[in-house]
Amino acid sequence: MLLQSGDTIAIVAPAGRVEKDALSPATRILNKWGLKVITGDHVYDQTGYFAGTDTHRLQDFQKALDDPEIKAVLCARGGYGTSRVIDKLDFTRFQKNSKWIIGFSDITSVHGKVGNMGIASIHGPMAIHFGKEEHENAILKLHEVLFGGTVSFDFSSNPLNKYGSAAGMLTGGNLTMITHGLGTPDELNTKGKILLIEDIGEDIYKIDRMLLQLRRAHKLDLIKGLLAGHFTDVKDTNPSFGMNVHEVILSHFPNTSIPIIFDFPSGHEVNNYPVILGENCLVEATDERVFFSQGLKNEV
Repeated sequence: MLLQSGDTIAIVAPAGRVEKDALSPATRILNKWGLKVITGDHVYDQTGYFAGTDTHRLQDFQKALDDPEIKAVLCARGGYGTSRVIDKLDFTRFQKNSKWIIGFSDITSVHGKVGNMGIASIHGPMAIHFGKEEHENAILKLHEVLFGGTVSFDFSSNPLNKYGSAAGMLTGGNLTMITHGLGTPDELNTKGKILLIEDIGEDIYKIDRMLLQLRRAHKLDLIKGLLAGHFTDVKDTNPSFGMNVHEVILSHFPNTSIPIIFDFPSGHEVNNYPVILGENCLVEATDERVFFSQGLKNEV
């Protein structure tokens, strides 16, 4: 699904409201990449918290999925609202003519849906992040994925990491949305896969509760590796829960031999590098560096 100059990309807002002209930098940069940009008819609508009504957000997303001229769908932002329309989306034409769907956070529900169809998607920066200097590296890496089809980066190893290497299909996304999807058509199949999790604004005890729910649902039993991305603006209770986020995560893997990687550059912070869900990846962790790659040469 590599993009080429002259291809068309659509920007849609399936969740939270978007402020007027907030998508102009994305349009400008995407045009510089040689792409034609179509924005949904209702991306700037504001209905309470949402980017328009459920019906209008659904219409914009459906149009982008169905149009064969559109080669990628870039979500404007996350927030909340995608799961309110996900079951009404018709993916029939999309399955016959698949295209990149790009986003994270609330967009995890869409990643789960298309992943269960065997179609890859991109967990990464969204339209509102374009044009912001602090997100420049992530946007450049998104360009590499869209036009080159490969992902490769490395970063410093957290002392709490469980070292080792693993290869397998990548799945996951926002922890809240992963848990929200249990018992639905978007429920993740994690068996034999490498699981990515991240979240924002949650109490530590809620993170523990969500991981416990995933463990009780056997979603953590047979994964090959865990990539713990950014856990941003985490809150503690009074009295304290007694563990930090890293300790909570480790407590759910007491006897595991799989690699567990903290500070993976994914989530609600500036280092939100794009990765391809539904595609094989290779992760190698030493006491100094963590190496992550995806592409056609990765063998599983």
